[in-house]
Amino acid sequence: MGQKTNPLILRCNTVNILPYVLTPNKDKNINFSYSLIKYYILLNTIKNTLNTRLTKVVETQLFDCINFTIFNVMLHNNKPKIYKTQKKELIHLKQILHNKLSIINGKAIFFNFIYIPELIYLGNLMFGQMQINLKKTARYKPLIYKIEKKLKKIPFILGYKFEFSGRLNYNDIAKTEFIKYNKMPLHTFEENILYNYRYVTTKKGCIGMKIWLCTRTKSDKN
Repeated sequence: MGQKTNPLILRCNTVNILPYVLTPNKDKNINFSYSLIKYYILLNTIKNTLNTRLTKVVETQLFDCINFTIFNVMLHNNKPKIYKTQKKELIHLKQILHNKLSIINGKAIFFNFIYIPELIYLGNLMFGQMQINLKKTARYKPLIYKIEKKLKKIPFILGYKFEFSGRLNYNDIAKTEFIKYNKMPLHTFEENILYNYRYVTTKKGCIGMKIWLCTRTKSDKN
């Protein structure tokens, strides 16, 4: 699949002016103008200049979900199904985009194949949602229930563990609670263990949060 990259490099606040006039494609099944805008902003959002190297998301599922105002690809956990006819159209569209950008840049374009992980895959992004909800209610179980639903659907996550410590649910006595699912190795320094921690300030005090995510590796058969 290529090297992994942080999905945070895709910024939705970038506004770019296209240096050429958009012309619709002859094929009505492909919205050429709309797709070209999405693709152009994606390339300019990634921190690579047009004169050196361009980075492109090769997966057709991700390419089809990108929106030129908000990157909906960051919000989708389940990739949509792409049929053969749609895949042929997307491949044809990519060739047109490649030729267009080559003419504009005046140089040969090198495509670096990357893999963008899911949004829920990163613990620090989950913490952002947790902090907002815990500041309002200080109740973590309804939030964890929603996150667990998404984590169980992701095939490359084998197991996870959550730890919450502090005055939970507005209790006067501080306590620590664990939520664990499936496989979690005892040796936490392995490469396939993602660990993050954060704390949030509530009316009753600080609540500490820790997350362990066990990801699938090539050695895992099941």
